[in-house]
Amino acid sequence: MKKPVIVAIGILAIAPLYCGAIWLSAALAQQRANQLLQRVTEQSKDMIKVVSRKQQVHFFSASEDITFAINNPAINLLLSGLQETGDLKIVIHNDVEFGPLPGFHGVGMARIESSLVLTPEQRKKLIDAIGTDKPLQFFTTLGYFGNAHFDIVSTPFEFHPNNQEARGSWKGGNVRFDFSRNLDAASFTGSAPGLVVNGKNESVLHVDEITLSGTLQRKFEVLFTGNETFGVSNISFADPSNSDSTFSAKNITYGIRSTADDQFINFGVIADSGAVVYKNTNLKEGHFDFATNHLDAKAVASMYKTFQELQTKRLNQSQNGAVDNSAVDSEDIKNKSAKDLLAILQHSPVLALDNIGFSTPDGALKITGNATINDVIETDITPELQYQSLAKKIHAQADIGIDQSLIDHWPMPDNAAQLKQQVSALESQGLLIRRGNKLESHIEYKDGKITANGKQVGG
Repeated sequence: MKKPVIVAIGILAIAPLYCGAIWLSAALAQQRANQLLQRVTEQSKDMIKVVSRKQQVHFFSASEDITFAINNPAINLLLSGLQETGDLKIVIHNDVEFGPLPGFHGVGMARIESSLVLTPEQRKKLIDAIGTDKPLQFFTTLGYFGNAHFDIVSTPFEFHPNNQEARGSWKGGNVRFDFSRNLDAASFTGSAPGLVVNGKNESVLHVDEITLSGTLQRKFEVLFTGNETFGVSNISFADPSNSDSTFSAKNITYGIRSTADDQFINFGVIADSGAVVYKNTNLKEGHFDFATNHLDAKAVASMYKTFQELQTKRLNQSQNGAVDNSAVDSEDIKNKSAKDLLAILQHSPVLALDNIGFSTPDGALKITGNATINDVIETDITPELQYQSLAKKIHAQADIGIDQSLIDHWPMPDNAAQLKQQVSALESQGLLIRRGNKLESHIEYKDGKITANGKQVGG
């Protein structure tokens, strides 16, 4: 048998199977899309609702327009320019390609390209401001095992706000989110080359190499653990007409980390930078890293749900014109929060200062420490917080170290002389101890008293 004939027979055999796979993918995709929309509504506590959904389904593809009602104050404020009055509603248009090879972009039950439906006036305003009515593209791929990934792609564009002298250039970027079934786990990664803004008097702002990444895992129904990091390689501003406003900062990192076991959850923040130059200040690096550990997870989750429920109730009241029961709500929140706060404090949470400080080419300042609270009882919290009683149950300690060379070349000249006088006075009192070329102090707060290197401070 000739080869072309064999190929033709193969195609004829495979075609029905592929068509069947497309039909199955289309059915599964519709089901999965419905589940995702329902899940979004549930997770948002009805702050995002589907008002209407119009679909046109074909064999290989489909299109739909979904109208959402947005009841979140932050989102309403962000998108307020899209609608003058009334409840904020947005329309999303979706073009859907069915699997198993949707649009030949990969494997999945469907690939969805989404866009925001704008009125002619809104489109004109957007084009006038940034030169395009499609600064962002959205793509969702639905997997066969309940997973999904969501891509946001930003094209480069120029922007020039109305009645502003500033002109800018956004260099584009992309972000990908990967979600598990039921949105209980997610990861994301993204990057953008940055942007340039040219202001009046030939001033220039540069933001270069923006990155973000992270992982999230749902815990205790409403909390998440994982690591999220946002970074910028360089931020700089120069104004030829005002040299005092010129600054630069490199390798800026902001991260949130959270871990949990069966009972406790920990939250940490990392805020670091590389070299920072501003006026006469020249820092080599800076750190502001701290954490809150050993928090009763169920109590934290309960406290979060209490405030979330209140926010939803207030939104519904504002929409329905209901009577404001803020006094009743406040008392209810107070009672629920007191119970949760008691549970958190009775498990001795810990505030940890992992690394607070900075360094210059001449030396470094570093602060580490921790604080906890013990033996909290119900009468410390209810019916009113007993601040004096709670303060006596706090045990905190910190270690401070500073190089003499940093003191001699303090990076902020305006208060360098005053700092040297204060350091000399503290050293003479024994509150700072010299060890080689470094000054150190161990500060402790216990039983309502403060000591430094074992010496009581104050009365």
